[in-house]
Amino acid sequence: MNKKYLIISFVVLLILVVLLFKLNSEEKIEVRNIEDISVVKELEKPEILPEKTISKEKKEAKEVSKKQCYVGGCSSHICSDQQNIMSTCEFLPEYACYRDAVCEQQATGECGWTKSEDLSLCIEEAKN
Repeated sequence: MNKKYLIISFVVLLILVVLLFKLNSEEKIEVRNIEDISVVKELEKPEILPEKTISKEKKEAKEVSKKQCYVGGCSSHICSDQQNIMSTCEFLPEYACYRDAVCEQQATGECGWTKSEDLSLCIEEAKN
């Protein structure tokens, strides 16, 4: 009985070795048990993405990491990454210009009012 088991084991081992040498580099052997030997193809290598797609994905990743910015202050003149930020309740004429302005993350990574020609002109006129 021991000799029979030894011979069967040797034959199975020999088959495995032969299969390993015959398979090309894209295939591998998956052995779940001695009675079940199957050849499984490896997944194809991922295709290298064109440069335009990569830069688009990087841009989308940056957009995902944007801070949430909030308008606050008694006169709604503060753009901050903190909700419900308070300030003294005073009103300067230029604060009215921020009603139509965009509060968002700036290139520096901080929240702030996005500069536009309309906003700059409004603030300049309000201060004069």
